[in-house]
Order: sequence, then C-alpha cells, then structure tokens
Amino acid sequence: MIKRLLLRYNNASIHKKLTISCWGAVIVPFLVLFTIISVVYVRATVNASRKQAQITIDKASDEINTWFLQNKEKLESIATDISVQKEMQEYPDLNYKEKLEFRDFIRNRLANVATSDKRVINIYVYINRSRKSFSNDFSDKDLDTYYSQADWFKDLLSGSKRQVLGETVSIQTGNEVLFTAIPIISVQNGAFLGFVYSELDYDNIIGTFYPLVRGTKNSVIVNGREIGPQGGEGREYMSVYSTVRALNEKVEYRISLQDIRAGYKLAFLYFALGTSGLMVSIYFTSRLFTNRFTDRIFHLRDTLLSVAGGNLDIHVKEGYEDEIGELSHSLNTMIHNMKQLINENYIAQIENQKATLRALQSQINPHFIYNTLESISMLALIQDNYEIVNLSKSFSAMMRYAMEVSMPEVLVRSEVENARNYIAIQRIRFGDCFTTEFDVEEGSEMCKMLRLSLQPLVENSFKHGFNDFEDQGYLKVSVRVRNQYLLIRVYNNGRHIDSDSMDRIGRLLVSEPEESPSECYAIRNLYRRLKIAYGEKSRLFIHSKEGVGTITTIQIPIQEEKLWNTK
Repeated sequence: MIKRLLLRYNNASIHKKLTISCWGAVIVPFLVLFTIISVVYVRATVNASRKQAQITIDKASDEINTWFLQNKEKLESIATDISVQKEMQEYPDLNYKEKLEFRDFIRNRLANVATSDKRVINIYVYINRSRKSFSNDFSDKDLDTYYSQADWFKDLLSGSKRQVLGETVSIQTGNEVLFTAIPIISVQNGAFLGFVYSELDYDNIIGTFYPLVRGTKNSVIVNGREIGPQGGEGREYMSVYSTVRALNEKVEYRISLQDIRAGYKLAFLYFALGTSGLMVSIYFTSRLFTNRFTDRIFHLRDTLLSVAGGNLDIHVKEGYEDEIGELSHSLNTMIHNMKQLINENYIAQIENQKATLRALQSQINPHFIYNTLESISMLALIQDNYEIVNLSKSFSAMMRYAMEVSMPEVLVRSEVENARNYIAIQRIRFGDCFTTEFDVEEGSEMCKMLRLSLQPLVENSFKHGFNDFEDQGYLKVSVRVRNQYLLIRVYNNGRHIDSDSMDRIGRLLVSEPEESPSECYAIRNLYRRLKIAYGEKSRLFIHSKEGVGTITTIQIPIQEEKLWNTK
C-alpha cells in the first residue's frame, strides 16, 4: 500500500507534487501544533481558574478571621473598661441610684458595639458577685438562669478558660447562634468579676461567601451548609479548600467547570475559524506558486542575462534535483566564484585607496581649526560669555592633543589633563548634575601610557552612565602604581550594565561584530591598541552592579624604554 502510494507520488506531475508537499509540510504540522496548543491552553485555563479561586476563598476566610479578631478586641475593650470601675467590685453594696447609674453605663458601652455591627445579635455583661446580667437591648435576661449548667459557663466562673467560642440557643430568638464570652478580670487583684457575653448571627457571618457564588454556578460548602445554586447533583466542578481558623471549620469552594469550558470553547471557535481561513488561504497560495513552476526556466534565463549585465548579487533558488536544478546549482557556483575573485581584487584596491586617503588626511594643516576656535573664543570674550571662552579653550586643547599623532605614548598627566578638558566640555551639557574626583598617586603622573586611552573611558561614563540618570552623578579617575604595573580606574555611579550587555561586550572585544561594526567601537579600539602596544601583559576589566555603578580598569606594564618610535 505504501509502495503503491510512493509510486503514484513519484509518477505524479510537478503540480501535484507541490500541492501534496505544501499540505504535508504546512497543514499537518499546523494541525498538530493546534492540538498541542489546545491541550496547553485548557490546562492553563483550569490552573489559572483554580489559582484565582484559591485566592478568592482565602481572602473571604481571612475576612471572617479578621472580623472575629476585631470583635474579640472590642469585647476585651469592654471588659477592660468595666473592670476598672469600682462599682463592678462593689455592686452588691451600692445604693439604688448608684446601681442605676452603673447599669446605664454598661448599657451605653454595649450599645456602642452592638449597633455598629449587624453580625452581633446581642451583648450581655454578667456580674459574678450579684449574678446580675445587663444587655444592650435593656432586656437584662438572667444568663445564670439560662446557662448555669453549661460547661462553658462553669469553665468561665472557675477561671479555667480565658475565652469561649461556640454554639448555643439564643436567649432572644431561641435559634441556634454562635456566641463568644470574654472574662472580666480585676486590674487590681486579678479576681474574676464576671464576663462579657455576645451572641453572633452565624448566617450573617458566613454571608461573606455570598459574593463568591452570586450570579454563577459556583457554590461554597461550610459546616455542611451549601451556599449557592442548589440541586447540583451530577454537576462537574473542581474544588479548592480554605480554613476559617476562628471557627475551626474547613471551607470548600466548588467552581463549576461549565463556565470555564464555555470560555475556552469560545476561544477554540475563534481559533478554528482563523485556522479554516488560513487553510483556505494556503490552498489558493499553493495553487498560485504551483502554477509558477513553469516560470523556473524563464527565471534561469533572466538570471543569465543579469549576470551578463554585471549583476553578481543574484542567486537562483532551486531545491530540486532535476535538470533545471542542476543547471541552477552550476550557475550559482559560477556566480559565487566570479564574485569572490572580483571582491578579492576590489578589496585590495579599496585598501590601497584608504591608505592613500589616510596619508593625505594626515597632511591637512590643523592650524585652520585652531585659528577658528581662537576666533570663537575672542568673540565670546568680547561678549563676556566666559562659558563659550572656556568651552573653546578646552576643545582647542583637546584638538591639539588628539591631532598630535607623532607621539603615540604620552605621560599620565597629559592624559589626565585631556580628560579634565573633556569633562569641562561635558559640564556645559550636564551642569551641576555630576561631580568629579581625580586621585593620581604621586609619581604615577610621570609614567607613560597610550595617547587617548583615558578619554574613551570617561566618555563612556557620560554616554552610558549619566545619560537619563536622575540622581546626582559621581565620576572618579584614579591612577596607581602596583607591582610594576600602572592601574588606571574610571568609576561612575550611573546606570549599571546588565549581564547580557556585559557578555556582549566580552564577545566584541575578541571578535568583530557582524551586524553593527560601530558597536562598542571606542572600547574595542582601546582594547586592540593595548594588545598591540603591550601584548598579553595588558588588561582591561569592566565591573558593573545595579545600585553601585560601573568601574573600568586598565592595567599596563611600566617600561623604562619607549614602546614606540616617535621620530
């Protein structure tokens, strides 16, 4: 079967071969890719929904925990306020008026808390010595009558518990409610004076979970109760869990998979429509290119005519092993060989022309530039514009220094002075946005180094360090002699160089860039000059760290004899 299909394919026309190849190379891999993307998308969607649901249910649980903590603090505040009242300890001995005043004090204190929170049903204060109870709703129902046999009541009276949280039957409504009780301890002698008792609306508390299910098919199950759409038997869902620590209850949040599936089904629909459109486009495109197969011969003819006219930047694109393909391959080889021979000859001529041009340029008298700068300086001086005067002097000094090519090696002090002139020019641009410091060790200024070695490092500090730098810039140039080596360091506190750029600089120092020849030109040029002048004894280091800045170090050997013939 396979052999028969291969035989039919081999005997098919070029048009059919191109059509089958196009569908096999584009459509089939595209469908495979679509399947993989679909599986990944579904998993990512489910995981994202699960993560968001976990965050949501944890937030709701934390809200309940926070409320219980705040409620506890309010009750403890009431207990503290009452404990410091002497009437609390002397209540049985108070006269009628004093008892009424103390009762009103307690009721007002309780009302401030109960009326500000809908989750609080009622609050009582129980006085142990008189077994008297006061409430914020003035009912003053006797807690001793209702709860004297309850274990939590006995535990509070005995002092074995400092706080109680549990379920009970409401004194007011007779319904099951949550309650919390905080003991009132004397601040004077630590005696048990009573407790603050609060009934809490459980439905209102777990109402925090209602927004999670409102308008959705999701549900929340807490303490065996399901919040959300009822009758969900057979409904597919995924669950995430959280814990309400204050109630010591585990909460289950069920997320309906129906809503999630609806989301990615719609995405699949749009993707399928796009895929169908793409397949139709590929079909008509393949037909178009198949029909163009007969143009291969004409294309080969046009290529030969173009080569005869002198155009060697042309290439015949052929991927077949038929006769046309062999002719195209032979033509490409011929064009390549011709172009290589011509380029070698052309490059040699260009290099000769460049050498001649450099010789001519070196003979240009620079005095015209100096005289022009002196004229600018004089005009600025007449106009009392001393900034331009200083700028012209600094630039003129730099030009004289740069054009003195007869001495490739100079004293350190000359390099430092040239760097100062450059910084003076940059001061016009940056103003007081940076400060500088020169730390030249005594004796090192008489050492020799390559001309224009220091300025590129200072220039990079301004170009890459201080450009778009919002803080106060700081530039330090230091020169030291250590172990017969001259160490020149340039530090700036500007923007650091990221690790990718550092790797890129390291590669550029040892190889020419293919895409952008001017990339890192200054530092590459300096590196090569150091290697030519001092060999492997020279070093160039760059260290950069975010929040600290960048430091560039040059290390060259100190030699008594000149490295260059300055005649």
